[in-house]
Amino acid sequence: MTRRAALLALVALGAPTAAVAAPPEALPERKIRTLEAWVRGSEGPVLAKKTRFEVPADWDGDRERDRRSVTLVGPSGEGFVHAYLLLHPSELEGRLSELARRHPGSEPSPPAPLELPQIRTELGDRATRYPIHGMRVGEMALIERRGALVLFAVIVNEDAWASVSKWAEMMYRSVEVYDGPR
Repeated sequence: MTRRAALLALVALGAPTAAVAAPPEALPERKIRTLEAWVRGSEGPVLAKKTRFEVPADWDGDRERDRRSVTLVGPSGEGFVHAYLLLHPSELEGRLSELARRHPGSEPSPPAPLELPQIRTELGDRATRYPIHGMRVGEMALIERRGALVLFAVIVNEDAWASVSKWAEMMYRSVEVYDGPR
């Protein structure tokens, strides 16, 4: 018997409907986004790393020319998701400065661990969360995996954070990092 059929049977028998738990809120339809990090090789550019992750289908934007970053905009003006693929921690400073310029009234808080199933600490993987507060709210998530860093900055209007935070977690859990072309 399906959940719907069971609910209808309870209602038909006169059971109070408040006793039946509401189904969980569905996550939005998703699409795959990719970022690529190219490096100079002896015979020209070589694809060093590639990452894939899922985002809601209605959050749209274009990859930057370097193919290492994308800025997605909410369908109703909720805010932004910035995603970056970095090959070395020294690249973080430039991206963090860029975020500070784009969102001057929002600041990250001290870090907290981010628990993700794909993180294997024995291989040097790490994930860290930085809550963002100020004019807009959200969080940054830094995922270090397979020699690459994937930085997400989810910065939205305060009233949108409750719904956005649900799928942001899904986005972090979907991150895959590959070596070379795939």
